[in-house]
Amino acid sequence: MPEELKKKKSKLKTKRVLRYVLFSVGSALSALVVSFLILLYGPFTQLRDLYAITMLETSAAKFMATAFLSEKTIAEIYERNQTLASDDKTDPSLIQITVTTAASDNQGTVNMPGQLLPENQGTGDAVSSTVPGTDTVTEVTKPPLTADQMFADHPDAMPQTDGLEGIQLVGVSGPTYSGYMLVISDPSRVSLCVSESILSNAASGGSWWNYSRGQQLSAMVEATGAIAAINGGAFYDPDGEGNGGCPDGVLCYNGELMYWGPEANGVYDWANTKVNVIGITHGNILVLGQYTKSEFLELDIRDAVSFDNPDPPFLVVNGKQSEIVGTGGSGIQPRTCIGQRADGAFLFLVIDGRGAGGSLGATQKEATQILLDFGAVNAANLDGGSSSEMIINGETVSKPCSLIGARFMPDGFIVS
Repeated sequence: MPEELKKKKSKLKTKRVLRYVLFSVGSALSALVVSFLILLYGPFTQLRDLYAITMLETSAAKFMATAFLSEKTIAEIYERNQTLASDDKTDPSLIQITVTTAASDNQGTVNMPGQLLPENQGTGDAVSSTVPGTDTVTEVTKPPLTADQMFADHPDAMPQTDGLEGIQLVGVSGPTYSGYMLVISDPSRVSLCVSESILSNAASGGSWWNYSRGQQLSAMVEATGAIAAINGGAFYDPDGEGNGGCPDGVLCYNGELMYWGPEANGVYDWANTKVNVIGITHGNILVLGQYTKSEFLELDIRDAVSFDNPDPPFLVVNGKQSEIVGTGGSGIQPRTCIGQRADGAFLFLVIDGRGAGGSLGATQKEATQILLDFGAVNAANLDGGSSSEMIINGETVSKPCSLIGARFMPDGFIVS
């Protein structure tokens, strides 16, 4: 075959291959565009709502919804998907933390609301005991199983808490998410940690919160020597570029009210403004509710943060699940939640998302159900998204989705 004919056939073959590749790419792109348009404007309302809210609640991707949907449509989507939290304040009497008593020769535990739960103690089988030398009969209980004992044989128990007495990590998963539930038997071990800049600001009497920089959770864990930690409350974060230095709402640390305000906008007189309170009393009870500053100061709170002002982030209050409309709002996201069981044990929930670790995230409805499954009497969302993080024994066990590394934040909840 002449050389010129070979070259001609080779060119024709190359053109055919190129046309096939271009056709295939074009067809794939067309299919994606058509699918996207059907998602936005087609008959599948639930899928569109889930997509839109997920994008709207992601700082860097809001335009993926706002560029294609009108303000009216977005408002209608939010109306169809929301969590309607109860106006009820948490009832401390529903939490029966157990304390050791020496009231009889047969020492046991006695149920007292809002008191300390010693290591390896909790509610159990009640028995009667007479205090020596008196006619007083005291109800005592046998020491029950602690978190690490209760969940040691759970099929999804995780090894990161092996050897750590009183706490247990359990894996959780669903159709679109994977995550981690940490159960802490002794509520007195749970407290707040705050960034070094906030501590320095408070010590110097400064109030330039806008110019402070937060701290990564790992650094706060190292500074406190905590065994475990999760990220905490919201912070001022315009366009997703906040430096984690300024809390959004309330920040109370070790009994001291350090900050009060929905946002740091130069005005700090928010005395009559109600903010969301996710707090822990000196009696180790989780308190959820909306309070003014004067109301808050009457609560005997030792640690508190806020999230999602002005909308309440409360998922369970006094054992009653918040009314969830649609998916509950905020779409499929990485999440961090805190809860407390009737026996006083704290629940730390972190859900991976946005593709990190192969997890897309969970809806509020799914997160609420997980907390209920683990016995939450009270539970609330904390800051989520790229802030969601869990550290145990110095190891970040979750998969934070931030592309620039762990975020800087003002505070977190720790286990000592």
